[in-house]
This record gives sequence, structure tokens and C-alpha cells, in this order.
Amino acid sequence: MPTSNQQLSSATHMLTAQELSAIAEGIAAGDPAAFVPVGTDRRWGIVVATEAYEAWVIAWPNGTGLAMHDHGGARAAVRVVSGRLRERFHADGSVQLRWLDAGDEQMLSADHVHEVINLHDIEAITVHVYSPPVGDMGFRVDPEIDLRTSPAR
Repeated sequence: MPTSNQQLSSATHMLTAQELSAIAEGIAAGDPAAFVPVGTDRRWGIVVATEAYEAWVIAWPNGTGLAMHDHGGARAAVRVVSGRLRERFHADGSVQLRWLDAGDEQMLSADHVHEVINLHDIEAITVHVYSPPVGDMGFRVDPEIDLRTSPAR
């Protein structure tokens, strides 16, 4: 995480990709799972919130995810600490797919729209750093995916 000796971009501007990445890396290097409550559903905790950015840790149990959503114009760094996630996202006029594995980091543009789901047996833990802050509402109102309770197709 940035120290008092490091300069962050002004609160009226988005943090740079390098700043977002450094914050995500610092959180991931600690014990990020300590920031999320114990449970069996997708859950999250805010690590830090400032006027310029906020950092979240999200736990993704097997079969859980978040349907297509954006981040309200925020740029983001997403680092996978453990587990594996599938991301579907809009790019070049179509929906693309990629796998996010432990150790991977993705920089998301301010107009990034994606779906994220854990299709694997172990819980995934991710660190998300958003600038400007997205606030709590987006995580509460976006449609949840839970394959554990969905009817068989």
C-alpha cells in the first residue's frame, strides 16, 4: 500500500494503473482473507476507502459469481490471491472469455463490463482496488449468480 512518502493522484483524478496495482499487491501480500466475514456465500469487506480510491477483498465460493456489471466509471486493479475465476467481458463488439488464476492481475478500464464466476472446487479470494471509489451499492444491487441453488438445466 502507498506510504506517506508516496504521492497519489489528486482525488479529482483517477489513480494511475501503477498506483492501483501497487495497492492491490500490498494487500494481496498480507492476509486479505482476514477482511471478509466467514460464510458460504459470496462476501466482501472493504480494506480501505479514501476520496481517491477504495480497496475490497472478495471471497468467491464454488459456484458463486456476479452477473454482467460495470463499476460506475471507476478504473480498477483486480488481483487473484487464490483460486480461479472465469471472466466474461465486452471487448471489440463481442463477449470475450478469460480465466483469472492465482497470482494474476487485470487492469480494468473505466468502461469495463464483465461477469465473474467461480466454476472450480475451491473458494477464490480476490483484491479489487477502484478509483474513484464505487461505494457499496454496486455490490448489493447487481444480480448474483449462485449455481449451487440454480435449477438444473
